[in-house]
Amino acid sequence: MKEKIKKLFGSLFIAVAIVCLIAAYQQWKLYQEGSKEYEEIAENHTEEPGDNEDDDDFSIDWDALFAQNPDLVGWIRMSPTANYPIVKGTDNSFYLKHGFDKSYNINGCIFMHYQNSKDWTDKNTIVYGHNMISGAMFGNNDYYKDISYAKEHPYFFIYTPDGMYTYKIFDTITAKDATDPYEINIDSEESFGEYLEKMNQMKDYGLDTQVSTKDRIVTLSTCTSQGNKRFIIQGVLYSFTDTSKNVYKAEELRNKEETESISATDSDSTVFSSEDTVLTDQ
Repeated sequence: MKEKIKKLFGSLFIAVAIVCLIAAYQQWKLYQEGSKEYEEIAENHTEEPGDNEDDDDFSIDWDALFAQNPDLVGWIRMSPTANYPIVKGTDNSFYLKHGFDKSYNINGCIFMHYQNSKDWTDKNTIVYGHNMISGAMFGNNDYYKDISYAKEHPYFFIYTPDGMYTYKIFDTITAKDATDPYEINIDSEESFGEYLEKMNQMKDYGLDTQVSTKDRIVTLSTCTSQGNKRFIIQGVLYSFTDTSKNVYKAEELRNKEETESISATDSDSTVFSSEDTVLTDQ
């Protein structure tokens, strides 16, 4: 009798082990299929710079990508492995489990907070990505928990059809989701200064990177093994390289944007004045 029970338990153990192996294989297959989508996107629609070229030589077939998904708002590259399109949905849930082609993808997508402006002009733009065990998406952002790694790799890059934004990392933070680091309704330099002071108090560590109330930042967020805790990397806009390879430091870019905004306003005023004159003449 005891021998039969031992054999029964042995058979059950083997059966459970087989089921676990099958489930693990199916999960692994989903991860592989999820990663393959992005490998094909990068291979078919981007061109890597050569060994002697700079990051601004990285090129993207924007027309092809927009045709696939009009939710596209940019592309991120950062050490050691992040190299992905960025999308913006109508909420912060859809792209958690959907890929760039909007079909199910266990890796999800790198996505911008749905309430942020897609032109990257907000004082704080939040970008989310899963922390995949394979290192996919933001899975290797854990490297930045070591300050020495951040010092050696202080930049990440956001590409848009208009050019490349270079961000310089100034801190990392471990915090709960939907807390102070995720504030995006910042409508003045004063409120941004208050936000930056809070980040200074919350940071895991800071780098020797200056951030002023006139600046704008990007907050990269990924999950951790600590439940609702998130690991955050924050970078301040350092420079912008346009499609003609003109490089503008952050302050120069602000001045350029302000000038263009004033010019556009003056142009609109001129048009209205002209129309008013025509009406008066008639």
